[in-house]
Amino acid sequence: MIRPLLLSLALSASALFTAAAHAGPLYTQAPVEPNVGVAWTSQYRVNDGGWRTHDDFTLAGNASVQRVTWRGIYLGNDAAGQTIDGVPNTDTWTLSFSSDNAGAPGGLLYTSTVAAAQVTRIQSPDVGYFGSLPVTVYDFSLDLANDFDALGGTHYWLSLQSTVGAGAWSPAFVWTMGEGDAAATSYQQWINADTSVALGVERAGNRAFALHGEGNELPEPASLALIGLALAAGAFARRRRVA
Repeated sequence: MIRPLLLSLALSASALFTAAAHAGPLYTQAPVEPNVGVAWTSQYRVNDGGWRTHDDFTLAGNASVQRVTWRGIYLGNDAAGQTIDGVPNTDTWTLSFSSDNAGAPGGLLYTSTVAAAQVTRIQSPDVGYFGSLPVTVYDFSLDLANDFDALGGTHYWLSLQSTVGAGAWSPAFVWTMGEGDAAATSYQQWINADTSVALGVERAGNRAFALHGEGNELPEPASLALIGLALAAGAFARRRRVA
């Protein structure tokens, strides 16, 4: 009866190694709720200009990012100029990864612009609050056409920017806040009409997003124990065959 058990243990160890090499979530900054926190605009209007917001991250190990999820709201203005809850008006999304340059976004490493229809948008069943204003909260998800290969221990910046046609600035997409300590910051750039960067400024708070894909993360301690048991059982079986 020992051989089936050894085979089962060996297969379990193999499956654990495989699962460890194909992780799901790679990095997460969960959203604050129900108040969306300090939120920053990230929207460009064609032939006019706008804002582009970034947030930084560092992965523990090498990984291939295959999917990005994020949370946001849309804010507009009524006839009196008061801020109101807005209806999504994004035409295209531009997702970018950049290197770090002394604590600010540096050189562009990866960029992809897709139609809004290619991004999954799910409305949260819960009402959010921008200050005291009730707002509709949306969760977005994009599967990347090509993986972004990130190096562990390297400082990167992620940007998610909504683009709308001329004359359609309001409402604007606003990237909501993610969990983090009081010193956490993000970064916002003003984009000229020709899409060049006019200026950049550090902003308060993390952004709400998560990265998913394949990475070489270590198994949990319990998994390591099971792998060790399988290897020990395999060695015991070999000794029995030699004897």
